[in-house]
Amino acid sequence: MFLWTAGALAGTVCKTANILGFADAAPDVRLVRARALRCAGARKRLGAELAIKVALSSAIALAVFFVASFAASSTGAVFRPGAWYANLRKPKWTPPNWAFPVVWTVLFCAIAVSGWLVWETAGVEAWPALALFAAHLLVNSVWSFLFFGLKRLDWAMIEVVMLWLMIAAVITAFAPISVTAALLLAPYLAWVSVAALLNLRLLQLNGPRG
Repeated sequence: MFLWTAGALAGTVCKTANILGFADAAPDVRLVRARALRCAGARKRLGAELAIKVALSSAIALAVFFVASFAASSTGAVFRPGAWYANLRKPKWTPPNWAFPVVWTVLFCAIAVSGWLVWETAGVEAWPALALFAAHLLVNSVWSFLFFGLKRLDWAMIEVVMLWLMIAAVITAFAPISVTAALLLAPYLAWVSVAALLNLRLLQLNGPRG
């Protein structure tokens, strides 16, 4: 009987100790869990805020590149072909007039995305490539002024060769940073090659002043 009573008492003491221990520990566990949940919630909020900021920053950068690219194209809207161009002698393979604005619109979109990809990939570290990119846009904008504005086929021919070389240089500068960005400029280089050949033939057929 004594052994049974002692065993029962020992079991009761152990259970009481366990209960008291858990009672003391439970608030600590609940506190840790509550803190963990708050931290997880804070991390999610910060992550969401950071994602929004990054997305906005990226969207703003893309908009800037689009504005810059289409600003370069705006000279084409100011200096239009008109009757002078219509009366020039042209080779049979000259693209139809409607093709020029369509192709250039697509190309300027690709140009903008190309520059944006390089910025997104390397940021300010890509400034030499991006400076060359900006300079090439300036050169691009001058051609319409020389060709349609001043009606100087010879000056425009020199300028389009410069433009071709600068596009090739931009592709070379972009390739180590973003292959996709470089490839996006390949159709642009091809189209400027066509434009250069057309400029050359128009110069041969019509003289320097058309």
